[in-house]
Amino acid sequence: ANAADINKRVLYGRDAEGRIVGRRLICLSDEGALVAFRPYAHDGSHDFWDASNRYVTALAEAMGATTAPRGPIRCLVAPDWYDDGSVDVAHRFAFLDDGSAFRLRLASIAPDELGALLHHTTGEREVDAILAPMLVALPEVAERPELAMALVGLLRQPAALPGDVAVRLAESLVRAGADSLARRLFVEPIERHLEQTRRQNPWAPQPALDLLARLAPSRTLGLLRRTRHRGVRRWADEPCPHRLLAGARALVALSRPHQARPLLEQVIADPEAEFLHREARRRLVRLTRGEG
Repeated sequence: ANAADINKRVLYGRDAEGRIVGRRLICLSDEGALVAFRPYAHDGSHDFWDASNRYVTALAEAMGATTAPRGPIRCLVAPDWYDDGSVDVAHRFAFLDDGSAFRLRLASIAPDELGALLHHTTGEREVDAILAPMLVALPEVAERPELAMALVGLLRQPAALPGDVAVRLAESLVRAGADSLARRLFVEPIERHLEQTRRQNPWAPQPALDLLARLAPSRTLGLLRRTRHRGVRRWADEPCPHRLLAGARALVALSRPHQARPLLEQVIADPEAEFLHREARRRLVRLTRGEG
């Protein structure tokens, strides 16, 4: 992928004799930020680390871009690529480090004070697509749905968020009882995310499908039909238990419980889906009781 994809390049360091002394992967994220990964120096020193940090920072300035410690980086030609750990070369986001004053304040702040705290810390009144994923990943935000709701109100372009970030925020909104807000803002990015991940790895489980089924059942059924494996023509042929659970949830939401029941029974009958048997049985009991 590093050779095939134009958004990924390897930076090499050479000594005075032209011998390679280090290498480092640099990528352009989907938001247009430069993301640098852990450098490998053949002599074990930090000289290449420091020099490559300066190079990446200068390159970003010359491009009129910025650096970011992480971000979504898609495959363009290659089917996959190896992520060996990105780093914050410019230390722009040190306020997100463990034990920082920002993190300590975030743990107890009232939701309506989040905007002021971010403005005081970053100088910005909105949260862009580079900072948003890092904030969403913080345990202080993940453990407080009401804080995630406040963060949503500060997002510059919610629909432009990476799919996995949209999933996390939508999950927090659902936990806070704000299904309608999650539906309005995040159904489309979640659907795009699911289609993209399905193309990249057709056999990977997609637990976010169940979230989409709760928020947009009709669109979920359409997505499940579009992304079926070759040769799958009906639910009885579907090999993925996550997809069956999502289909069942969507059918129940659309008042079609009799069509949902066989899907749940199919999950329970699959010995390789034992990790989902308990959830499928719980839903089947609710269905039998008429609780949906």
